[in-house]
Amino acid sequence: MAQRPTFLSIICILMALGGVLLLLGGLSIVALGSALEILEFGIIFGGFFLVIGLLMLIVAYFLWKGSTLGWYLVIVLLALDIVFGIYSIVTGDFSGVFGLFVAAFLAWYFLRPNVRAFFGT
Repeated sequence: MAQRPTFLSIICILMALGGVLLLLGGLSIVALGSALEILEFGIIFGGFFLVIGLLMLIVAYFLWKGSTLGWYLVIVLLALDIVFGIYSIVTGDFSGVFGLFVAAFLAWYFLRPNVRAFFGT
């Protein structure tokens, strides 16, 4: 297996930190919903953030280990992000332009030969 690219390490660390923050935010929303006796709100929205945070941690782990599954997951998620970014531009909502550029850059990065070699794809 090739050596892990430095920028990939940074991406993994940032993704793991984001996952931890989403988990903490989800727990806070569940607790707030429970404290305000709006349990449905806490479970629905807090649960959403808990699931997304857990998925981010899992993907970050797979990327860190150089798993082919992690590479495929990131490519699929980036492709979806690019599609949604283009859709937002087509519909006249330009709030997704920055996200589109970030997703396109990351897709380009993950398709580079040295990154693909690390994942064995």
